[in-house]
Amino acid sequence: LTKVYRSTISYRRSARMAVKWSDTYSVEIESIDRQHQRLFQIINDLGAGVEQGKTKEAIAETIVELIKYTKEHFSTEERLFAKHAYPEAAEHKVQHDKFVEKVSEFKERFEAGKMTMSVEMRLFLSNWLVNHILKVDKNYSRFLLDAGDELLVAVAGRLRGAVRPTDLVARYGGDEFLVLAGGLAEANDAAPLAWRLAGSLLGPAELAALR
Repeated sequence: LTKVYRSTISYRRSARMAVKWSDTYSVEIESIDRQHQRLFQIINDLGAGVEQGKTKEAIAETIVELIKYTKEHFSTEERLFAKHAYPEAAEHKVQHDKFVEKVSEFKERFEAGKMTMSVEMRLFLSNWLVNHILKVDKNYSRFLLDAGDELLVAVAGRLRGAVRPTDLVARYGGDEFLVLAGGLAEANDAAPLAWRLAGSLLGPAELAALR
């Protein structure tokens, strides 16, 4: 009974400390949101493992998973920065590197028995992630979304310039467009239009968000 009672207390304490995902943390980029949610889960798993009295080895494995997945996530973001010429990429990467270095240091000290995975440590991890998302990641989110919206407008303009006045160009969803062209008796009749549409997308697009 005592063991069950203590386990219940540990579970409740862990649940109170858990960082819960909400739309407040969304950067409106689905792949990044999924990675952020996974990081939340790993940090929560780490706290739950400590509260449930898991072995030192098991906790160390969770820390290794956190480091590994954090590096993967940071690499994803940094590839986006490079692809879209994000002007604050260098400063952002410095924060990434410092966090990985700090967590790696935690791991080494924990494995050497020089520290425990304390409440303060877990709060540092969760607070860093939340603050980083809200104060830093939201900046690149706005930049990338602005650039993406502007690009879609530019693409729509090019497509409209390639079709006939009687044809219709509409955004189908996401980054997909639909062209409705009448008066085409056979599939081969659509070839000239298809070539004009493809040709209209050649060449770079100058976007204000990337200047």
